[in-house]
Amino acid sequence: MSRYIAQLSETTDPDLITERNKSFNHLVLNEHEFGNYKVKFSAANNPQITAGTCVFTHKNGFIANGHFEVYISDDGIHATLYSGHNVKMLDKPFDEYLNIIKLMLLSR
Repeated sequence: MSRYIAQLSETTDPDLITERNKSFNHLVLNEHEFGNYKVKFSAANNPQITAGTCVFTHKNGFIANGHFEVYISDDGIHATLYSGHNVKMLDKPFDEYLNIIKLMLLSR
């Protein structure tokens, strides 16, 4: 068996899976407000996937869409943000993720 196939079948630390799922649920179960913006993260239809879409709504009605993923990395839980055209805009440890989004939205 190739080492890559072996890696696909390896078991991940259950504590990391629990932490990843909690982080994901924190995003999708709450509406996040940053200044004039509200950000709503929505889960994909597959409960095995910790990814989904996000909608950024400005109080003036402007809407922007993207997608996100919460994943396990070598150094912990990370989250990404992609534009609607699949351009990676952000990839940070989860504990920094929402603060960086806030800084991005509040900067000029």
